Amino acid sequence: MTTSHTQSAGKTNVCPRTLLSVVVLAASLLAFAPVTGHADVIQYDTFSTDPQFATAWSGYVRSIGPDGNGSLTWNSTSGDVTSTAYHIWLGLYRTGATRTATDPVTLQVNSVRDGSGDWSLIGLAITTSANPAFDAADNGYSFYIAGTNGTSWTYYVTGSGNSLLFSQTIGATVGSTKLDIIRDGDFYRFLANGTTLFSDNGVTRYGQIGADSIGNYSIQYGAGNTNYLVAVIDNYGIVPVPEPASALILLAGVGSLTLLRRRR
Repeated sequence: MTTSHTQSAGKTNVCPRTLLSVVVLAASLLAFAPVTGHADVIQYDTFSTDPQFATAWSGYVRSIGPDGNGSLTWNSTSGDVTSTAYHIWLGLYRTGATRTATDPVTLQVNSVRDGSGDWSLIGLAITTSANPAFDAADNGYSFYIAGTNGTSWTYYVTGSGNSLLFSQTIGATVGSTKLDIIRDGDFYRFLANGTTLFSDNGVTRYGQIGADSIGNYSIQYGAGNTNYLVAVIDNYGIVPVPEPASALILLAGVGSLTLLRRRR
């Protein structure tokens, strides 16, 4: 025979202080959990641990010249990544990682340098295709820092078919720069260190379905036939935000404490 529990609510043995500690711990763990997408694919990398470029990432070539080559190398001591390129333009992304129509994407460029040649670049792309060609009619945007001759740097935003939408001169040197692509209503905004450089109406340009179908994102890096690139990057992917569940748990805990105190 099953005995029902008839303990009075006023005789609870739960300690409010202990409950609050558990609630705060649970909320903290949720708030700082890694941002993951479908099938637990990591969508935001701080590169504090080995990102496993060889096995967990996919790459594509947007353009290539004679003896073109490029690579990303994880720096275990500094917890960042060095990208190098010569005679090639590459894209790289975590295999299986995608974005929704409203997910913002970011990349921290800690430093960048090139040689005395035609062009080099480091930045971000959001695209409809996971592996877009250089001049393909693919809905999306590329946002990058480009260099020429090692002495001239410029921000660029390009659209479908590598069409130039925006450029702004930076100067002879580039400091640490945080690049962001943010969806704001119908518009895509392109920010450097928190300042909006350019915005474009994605719905007007690509149509509602087209603007909402830009579901892939990648790191872009490369250099022309007479140049090379060396850039140190960090903090890449979909911008992490606190999980709503953590706030709900905290509120629930406070509510439970209030209820327990009223019953004592």
